[in-house]
Amino acid sequence: MVPFRSLVILTIALVVTPGGPTRAQEGADEKAKPEVKASVASPAARPAAIPIESRPYKIRAYVHFDPMTRIDARARDRLLEGWRNLARHLVGPAWELHVAESDGPASAVNLSELTAAELMPLGVDSDKVWLIQGRVVEGAILLTGRELDTATGWVGSIHSRPVPFAKDLVRELFRLSEALFAPFAEIGEPSGDAVPLRVQASALPAGQGGDVIAPIGSIFRPIRVYFKDDGSVISVEKVLFSYLRIEKHDGGTTASSLIRGVRDPLTKRISRKNRLIALGIKPAPMSTKLRFVRLGDRSPASGYVLAYRPVPQGSFRDVATTDREGRVSLPPGFADGLVVLRLIAGKAEPMFDLPIMPGETDEELTVPFDPKPHAITLQTQLDALRDSIVDVVAVRSRLERRMKAREEGDDWAGVEEVLVEFRKLPLRDVFLKRLEQLQDDATQLEAKTKSVVLTKNARAALTDTRSLIDRYLDDSLIRGYEEAVGVAKQRNAKASQSKAKSKSAAVIAPSAKPKAANDVKPDPKAQGSGVVPF
Repeated sequence: MVPFRSLVILTIALVVTPGGPTRAQEGADEKAKPEVKASVASPAARPAAIPIESRPYKIRAYVHFDPMTRIDARARDRLLEGWRNLARHLVGPAWELHVAESDGPASAVNLSELTAAELMPLGVDSDKVWLIQGRVVEGAILLTGRELDTATGWVGSIHSRPVPFAKDLVRELFRLSEALFAPFAEIGEPSGDAVPLRVQASALPAGQGGDVIAPIGSIFRPIRVYFKDDGSVISVEKVLFSYLRIEKHDGGTTASSLIRGVRDPLTKRISRKNRLIALGIKPAPMSTKLRFVRLGDRSPASGYVLAYRPVPQGSFRDVATTDREGRVSLPPGFADGLVVLRLIAGKAEPMFDLPIMPGETDEELTVPFDPKPHAITLQTQLDALRDSIVDVVAVRSRLERRMKAREEGDDWAGVEEVLVEFRKLPLRDVFLKRLEQLQDDATQLEAKTKSVVLTKNARAALTDTRSLIDRYLDDSLIRGYEEAVGVAKQRNAKASQSKAKSKSAAVIAPSAKPKAANDVKPDPKAQGSGVVPF
């Protein structure tokens, strides 16, 4: 619990020294006077000779604590001084902070309803505007904040940090500042998916906290700024479904890889004068709301499975199923960084892969997609074919075990009975013919409809099904048993013939008459010898 103090309102404002031209407008006509829009800031002129890598960030912050936090003036002074010292120690010269005695609009504004037009007047002569609020929630102080980047007019996501103990306020305030901070970068000439960046303040000495500006693995969001001929800004638009991931630092240039959900997000084939820049982005503790609709009739995509994998590596895991309206709401914290979403139809056919940052916006994002009906039909047919193959393989395996047992018992008649059952099953050639017919029909349908039917996943399924047939429906074992039964029949036939011949020979030959005991002829030599034979 926060100790009881007198009720005061703590306010912090970071006063900024005069700066240079809007970063989004650098490279435009220096003599032109940019038109100030409600959505885009126009900071004062900066020395053009200072490269962007050596420019610190000018930040103006407004911090308001609810009176229920019970922080008095002495505690406020210690908090402000501690915050400045910690930022100077961990970040270094990249952040220029100055504390003033004014809370500005932070005391009354609703952070979730902030607009760039409301914040732009607060960002004169600055790069960033931070609005931070502290209030008591369930016995702890909850710090909540939001950032405006004055060069692009981009209002970042809402970030928050709970502070259970008052002694942790300085540290948690700094951590919230890190979460709010979105570094600025200029996008160089891409080479495929390799994109060089020039990150503001990246060449300045790092603090004791390491590389806070653009560490390896951090994510940037590409933004396209459109100009008039005189150099004034028309509009600033986010490049949809595209992100840049920092891979390495090479001197003043930062190498990044493009993670995209569209074909050519950084294209130069745009007639209007424009420039590509990038802002850092971090996951926010908010639900990610999505709605998927089919192209054409815009009907809701209900019953689709949504899976995700972390970037850069990881396996897909199911996270939700679309409802009747095609909506899903991913809970806060389902991932701690950039992810790739995959919408799956049927059992395995992916509709698309879409990179997204969790909690990037509190608004619902509508995602149209091609439902690929012919590819889904092919996938369903292949699934049915594979199920039939698996069933036949299971029956064949059982029959093979029965034949082997009868073979070991020299029961070839029993083996032949099992072979009769085996011959009733569909043979290998039947399944091969059905598989080839499905592939031929899909090829013809592609040529006729000019749409993709044999998708990457469908081709992989065709290959897997062919491998399943070749591996488990080999008829050589059955032919071996058939030959063995034939040999056994021939051997039995010869044995039967041999036995029949022996029996016939025994019947035809005369039988020998046994001698009787009293049938003894007298020995003629013994006659007259006086020997009486007995």
